Amino acid sequence: MALKQDIVFRGIAVRGAYLRVSAFSGDKGTLNYTVSFHTAAGSEVFDTRNFSMSYQLAGSNPVQQAYLDLKAMPEFESAQDC
Repeated sequence: MALKQDIVFRGIAVRGAYLRVSAFSGDKGTLNYTVSFHTAAGSEVFDTRNFSMSYQLAGSNPVQQAYLDLKAMPEFESAQDC
């Protein structure tokens, strides 16, 4: 699973950037995850960002919850699944 979205990185427009949850960790209540940004699937990482969220033990798997959390942020609400 991954997301695609047009973004601006350090003033440079990246059309169709590929966003992937590349790492995650946490405990019963908190999930920390890292998103890597690529120009396309399989390309080198040009940026990474870390996020934290409340984790629902009874919910879907942690990675799916991370993608849902990311898409709920105004900055990524236009991201599309790919």
